[in-house]
Amino acid sequence: MPTLRQIFNSQHGAKWLMLFLPGIVLGTFLLLTFAQVRREGGMQGRRGTGAQTVNVRAGADLQKAINEAQPGDTLILDAGAPYLGTFTLPNKGTSTEWITIRTSTPDSALPSSEQRIAPSNSSLLPKLLSSGNGEAALQTAPGAHHY
Repeated sequence: MPTLRQIFNSQHGAKWLMLFLPGIVLGTFLLLTFAQVRREGGMQGRRGTGAQTVNVRAGADLQKAINEAQPGDTLILDAGAPYLGTFTLPNKGTSTEWITIRTSTPDSALPSSEQRIAPSNSSLLPKLLSSGNGEAALQTAPGAHHY
């Protein structure tokens, strides 16, 4: 079987390469996209009405999850995982229901409501990290409330 180099250097090699290259690129793109969706826990958008709990896995698009969240929803971020970016809490209108963004650590493993979180508890919490450029890691859009 000839190698790719031999095929490319042959009389018709460039034609074959031009014929198959788009398919190879598309196939690679689809494979990487599928792998990303699986790694993100398959964030598939809303599955009906009513309050939902959405697991936002490490490496997933946190801003997309925040944008898609509806009043009453809970977003659960992986404990100890870094989420890099400048995340904006958008204005979701006039609802008085909360959108909760919390750690995957169960309440029973966190300090009680009478105790403060200490640096020793950092592994129990997700890390919101600024992407730099003087931007905050978390900000609110004008009129945003009930987070």
